[in-house]
Amino acid sequence: MRTGKGDNTMTLKRILITGLVVLTGACYQAPQKAWSQEVEQSPVNGSQEEPSLPQLQIAGDGVGTWIGTLQSDPGSDRPFKTNLNLSDSALLLGASKPLFDESVGSFSVGMIAKDSVNSLNGPDLFLHQLFLDWQGRSTEWVLGRTNIASSQAVMFPTLRDDDLLVFTRLLNPRSSGQVLEDHRYANLVSFTYNQDLAAFFNFHAQHLLDGSNPDSMNFNSYGFSFTYLCPPGYEALYLIPSVSVGYEYRPLDATDGGASQAVYGGFVFNLRESVVNRVDLRLQDILTFGNNLTAFGNAGDTFKADANSLSASLRWHHDPFGFPGYQLALTAGYKTYQKIPDASSFGLAFTAVKDLGDDVELTAQYGIQKWYGSWQTALNSPTQEQTFQLGMAFRFETTFNRIIGPRRSLLNLQHNYIPN
Repeated sequence: MRTGKGDNTMTLKRILITGLVVLTGACYQAPQKAWSQEVEQSPVNGSQEEPSLPQLQIAGDGVGTWIGTLQSDPGSDRPFKTNLNLSDSALLLGASKPLFDESVGSFSVGMIAKDSVNSLNGPDLFLHQLFLDWQGRSTEWVLGRTNIASSQAVMFPTLRDDDLLVFTRLLNPRSSGQVLEDHRYANLVSFTYNQDLAAFFNFHAQHLLDGSNPDSMNFNSYGFSFTYLCPPGYEALYLIPSVSVGYEYRPLDATDGGASQAVYGGFVFNLRESVVNRVDLRLQDILTFGNNLTAFGNAGDTFKADANSLSASLRWHHDPFGFPGYQLALTAGYKTYQKIPDASSFGLAFTAVKDLGDDVELTAQYGIQKWYGSWQTALNSPTQEQTFQLGMAFRFETTFNRIIGPRRSLLNLQHNYIPN
C-alpha cells in the first residue's frame, strides 16, 4: 500500500513528539535520582564512610634460661640456688593511622614478665608500654608509659637489661628497690625534634614510679638529651654509629638528701667496620650530683646518693651471609660514691649468643657482681654473687593491613642482646 506525503509528515511528527516526551522524562528523573543519592550520602557531623582499619603491629620477645646463683654469704645455708628465669619476656601491640597532614598517629601497649616471675607466683606481669604517639617528618610527641627517657643512651649486649642495671642505667631515686622495673619505665610526656633523621633533640617531663607514694602522678623528673644516629642498617659500616648525651633533674625532699641531678653520655665505636665480622666498643658514663646523703640507711639510698657509674663492653658479632652467626661480648661496670668513699661495686658479664634460626638464638651468660665497704655492711648483702645462665631466646614481629609503609619496630622498645 502506498502512503502519501502527508502520512510521512504525520509519522515524523509523532516520532519527534515521542522522543521529546522521553527525553523530558529522563531529564526530570535523572537529577531527581542524583539529588536523592546525594542526600543519602551526605555526611552528618562528619563523614559516614566506613572507618579505615589501622595498620597493626604485633611483636613478641621471649627469653627463658636456667639460672644458677652462687653467693659468697657466710650466713646462708644455701649458697647455691637454681631456678628458671623467664623475666624480660614481653608481648606488644601497636596500631597506626595516617593523619591529614601526612603525619602518623599511633597507640602502643605491652606487658613484660617481671623478675618475680622466677618464682612463678605473685603479680608477674608489668604494664611497661601504654602510650600515644604523634610523629611528623621532623617532630614527635609521646604521651604515656614507656621507657625512661635516659634509657637508650647506649644499649649493652647483656642477655637481659637488668643483668648489670645498677651500672648501665640512670637509677630512679624514688624506687624502693623491690621492683627493678622502677628503673626502666616511667609515665612521661616528651617532644623530639630531628634533623634529617640523624640528630635528635629530646625534651621531656617524667613521673618516675615512686615506691613510697604509688598513688602520686606528679612529674618528678625533667631533662633533655641529644642523640646522633647513623643511617639505619649502616651501623656496622660507620666508625661511630651513635653518640648520646643528656641531663636530668630529679627533685627530692630534704630528708632524702635534696635534689639529684645527672649528666650522662655514651657512644659506640667500631673497632672493625664489617657486616660479617664486626667488633665494637661501647662506653657510657653516668654522673649524679647535688644530693647530700653521706651514708646508706636502706637500698633506696643507693639510688639517691651522688655516684659515678662507668660501663663498657667489647663485642664481636660474626654474621656470615646465608649461615648461622654468633656473638661474644664482655660487659663490665664500676660504681663509686662521691660522698661515701668506702662504698663501691663492680660487675661483669660474659655473654654468648648462637643463631638457631631467624630470630631464634641459643644463649649463655656468666655474671659476677662484687660489693665493697659500707654498701655491703649497710644492706647486709653478700660480698659477691655469681650467676650462670643457659637457655634460648625467640623474637618475632609482623604487620597487618600495611597502609603506612615501614614503621619503627616495636622491638626497639625492648632490650636487644644483639644491639645495633
